[in-house]
Amino acid sequence: MGGSDSEVEKTAQKDTERKKLLAVAPIAKPLAGKKKLSKRTFKLDRRVTEHKCLKRGVKEVVKVIRRGSCKCWSH
Repeated sequence: MGGSDSEVEKTAQKDTERKKLLAVAPIAKPLAGKKKLSKRTFKLDRRVTEHKCLKRGVKEVVKVIRRGSCKCWSH
């Protein structure tokens, strides 16, 4: 089994990717596929969480949209 280091690294990377995919809920599709898009999404999520404006679930989101009462997005 004389594999090179790059082959070992590739197989290790594939294993970690498979583990990530197994940890994702099946309802969480589509995911942000591109690396840049994922990074921007996580940055936005972090910023919204810091301002305590993160809404979870349909009911919360609909309520905020109808009221227009999210102080994070007002200019």
